[in-house]
Amino acid sequence: MSQRWKRPQSRIALLVFMVAFLIYLGVSPSASAAAPQDRIREILDAVSAVLDNPQLRGPDKEAERKQQVRRIIHETFEFEGMAREALGAQWARLTPQQREEFVSLFRDFFEP
Repeated sequence: MSQRWKRPQSRIALLVFMVAFLIYLGVSPSASAAAPQDRIREILDAVSAVLDNPQLRGPDKEAERKQQVRRIIHETFEFEGMAREALGAQWARLTPQQREEFVSLFRDFFEP
């Protein structure tokens, strides 16, 4: 296995890619195929730019890297909709407080 995939930054990029791909699969068939692919490419490019930034390398910059990746993720994904889709029919059975807690926990799952 290459060194690139052993680094934590690469795991973050892989996580973002996997989530973006799942969202892509959920896009309606009538939507243009190019638009979701372009959006996924933009997300991956943004995360890669953070991870490949020479000014953000090293253990002392880990918190800053994570913060920037976190910002990209939070600006990109609509966590309530994703959480609702993840729970399916179970979502309707939750109280508003339970929904809010689940969305918060779901969002935390994507934290780098």
